[in-house]
Amino acid sequence: MNTPTTLLPTLSAPLAPPIDPYWQAVPAASLNRFEVLPPSETPMRKLNPVELATIRVSAPTPATITFTEYGEPIEAAMRIAVWHDRGIHLSGWQLAQGLAVFFYPHTAGRTSWKGWELLRAVDATSELHGVVVTLDALALDGSGYRRGVRLRDRTSEVM
Repeated sequence: MNTPTTLLPTLSAPLAPPIDPYWQAVPAASLNRFEVLPPSETPMRKLNPVELATIRVSAPTPATITFTEYGEPIEAAMRIAVWHDRGIHLSGWQLAQGLAVFFYPHTAGRTSWKGWELLRAVDATSELHGVVVTLDALALDGSGYRRGVRLRDRTSEVM
């Protein structure tokens, strides 16, 4: 009997605790200076589907990340870095859905705006952990070409 095969592991598995020894050095200080906006106010809603589809994440090795602050964006960045370290590379849609399911299990719907907002928060706090989120947006000169741009820069353009 043929059974369907999946190309990717279940989204909850890579995000489920424990995350190996990476959480042993988590400090008690919390990150309060970045506000995760409610889904109705997130600038992520103003990005077009092509921009959302071209989201890419680059992350350092989790063992090289040092914590100075702690909060949902930092924890999400660490989980993304662990994913990368394990060779699991997901699309922006899959990342947003996985983050929404893990951090907001009772609110994750078909379009996980809280996950998208958390992905924006990860990029906005990248100087603290090194995880960078980029996407392809239309060039500002109207030429129709696409340019690679950081997610935090693109969302500030559309706000």
